[in-house]
Amino acid sequence: MLLDIAFGILLSLFAKHYLHMQITVWLVLVCVLFSMAPDMDALFFLLTGKKINFKHRELLHYPVIFAILGMAVYIVFGREWGILFLLGIAWHFFNDVAGCLGWGIRLFWPFSRKNFRIQLVPIHQAPGKPKLPYKFLYIWTPEEVEKNAAQYGDPDWIRNIFFRINSLLIIEIIGLVVALALFVIYGFG
Repeated sequence: MLLDIAFGILLSLFAKHYLHMQITVWLVLVCVLFSMAPDMDALFFLLTGKKINFKHRELLHYPVIFAILGMAVYIVFGREWGILFLLGIAWHFFNDVAGCLGWGIRLFWPFSRKNFRIQLVPIHQAPGKPKLPYKFLYIWTPEEVEKNAAQYGDPDWIRNIFFRINSLLIIEIIGLVVALALFVIYGFG
């Protein structure tokens, strides 16, 4: 989550330096929103009182939907906003496929219901649970995701990652601090 915010901040710098857009609070907020857009489905879980788990990626984590939305943003709001939207979404999906959290996404929906995950870094797992056997590429059916989440996953991942000191939280904080520092250095010059 913090890395998505960091990327949104960096995306606003890209907009300034390469798309020649003026840095405004609006631009930064929209870039952060674009980088977090697929996770807006988590609001459904919060509003209904459900625990946010791997199933939140079953609502909005479909690249084909965001590709169509990106084209609409491009047509309605122009080239710059379309590019920012697609870059923000692409980052988010890359992070969900190759980051430390989660069980991948359905990259090829509606043609396939399988989740795809590339393990560039170890996946976060609950303390005391067995480690997921290493593979570079995981391709899971929905039933396999459910089984693996029960066997290897962390039902309290938000609390264990974002409210306790751990290496993943430190990496996310460092990413956010670096993005903020770069924004201060390059955003106002």
